Amino acid sequence: MRTFCRLGVALVLLIGAAGCGRKYYPAGGEVVFKDGTPLPGGWVFFQPVDPGVKTSSQAEIQPDGKFQLMTEVKGDGAPEGRYRVAVKPPLAAKREGKNLPPPLIDPRFENADTSGLEFTVTRDAAHNVFRIEVDRPAAGHKK
Repeated sequence: MRTFCRLGVALVLLIGAAGCGRKYYPAGGEVVFKDGTPLPGGWVFFQPVDPGVKTSSQAEIQPDGKFQLMTEVKGDGAPEGRYRVAVKPPLAAKREGKNLPPPLIDPRFENADTSGLEFTVTRDAAHNVFRIEVDRPAAGHKK
């Protein structure tokens, strides 16, 4: 009977450990211009830098510039690790003559490799509030 109980306990522990495979930590923040004005919409993409993290996370930017990261379901957070970050502004409607309006942000922020933005998600949610500052495009820049 003792052996059966020990096997039962071992099985429960094994199943419990298998169910904890993915751990996400709450993370979010705001996207603003250097003057503190929020970017009114778009997306942020967190691409892992650490080799142990294989999953990217993303979030929709709200009209007030705030975002909450998700990996599998809305608001579930991101795995612990370092990330390069890209910011995609909201899609602008085409103007008459099929010209796009000027970009809202400097295009370098639209690619995680050129944005210069890097953040670390930790187990401590208090450290996972990120202020992402973006630049407006240079004068005369067309996308």
